[in-house]
Amino acid sequence: MVAVALLPPATAFGYMIGVGQPRLAAGAAALLAVNIVCVNLTAQLVFLSKGIKPRTWIERRAAHQSTKISLAIAGSLLAVLIGIVYWGHT
Repeated sequence: MVAVALLPPATAFGYMIGVGQPRLAAGAAALLAVNIVCVNLTAQLVFLSKGIKPRTWIERRAAHQSTKISLAIAGSLLAVLIGIVYWGHT
């Protein structure tokens, strides 16, 4: 999943920068950013749904708080990127 989601837009971004097409490179970079955020968000949600947790109670407490923060950041980034993609194509 990671290779299919990240490699083509990363390659397109590098190629477009190399041939001097900054507008097309920006589109590939936006797709790459959306894919990175979505892969991370999906992994977090799968871990939560499967109940994967740290072994010790100290690690669980720290992980619970960092999971909330991480989900909030990933959700916010995804919302911003969706806005950039939406308003960039209108």
